[in-house]
Amino acid sequence: MTSPDIRRTRPGRPAWQWRRRLPRHAAACVALIVFGGLALGGPPAEAPIKAAFVYNFAKYAKWPESAFAAADSRLLICSLGRDDETRELASMEMKPIQGRAVVYQPRSTAEDLRGCHVAYIAESEEKSLADVLQALRGAPVLTVAEFDGFASGGGMIGLYVAESRVRFEVNLAAVRATGLQLGSNLLKLARIIRD
Repeated sequence: MTSPDIRRTRPGRPAWQWRRRLPRHAAACVALIVFGGLALGGPPAEAPIKAAFVYNFAKYAKWPESAFAAADSRLLICSLGRDDETRELASMEMKPIQGRAVVYQPRSTAEDLRGCHVAYIAESEEKSLADVLQALRGAPVLTVAEFDGFASGGGMIGLYVAESRVRFEVNLAAVRATGLQLGSNLLKLARIIRD
């Protein structure tokens, strides 16, 4: 018979032994919660994160008044080509930015991007980058892509992954040449490409 001051939580195990093991069990539970997604499904998908970046860039951009036909004109986020990010952009719920309704529209040619405010250029269009940038020369269209050399090759914002994080670089000369302005809070987070 056991003494009355020792309670048993499991058959054959006094309560004090369970309490001693509790910190180890708690640590294992925390590790499972924190790293469980990585172990079960791998790292979080980059496509939704990059699509959110594209949408959020519009929040920190200022277009010349001539970029909008009227005070209540919609802000158009467009894409050229197809990849995971364009599929994510198509499925995103987009809230108004700067008092303007936001609409996503895929486009089929570089010339069709001229009426847009933000143009995401899919990786499938990398070989025709020079033609795309030529078609948009001088137009107040914020260009974004995620392939190597986009910003240094004349694009405005290039997405890239470093240390498992999505980051971006900005070509200020390309941005300013179109009359666009990017907010200082956005530029603080960017790697600046200088000509």
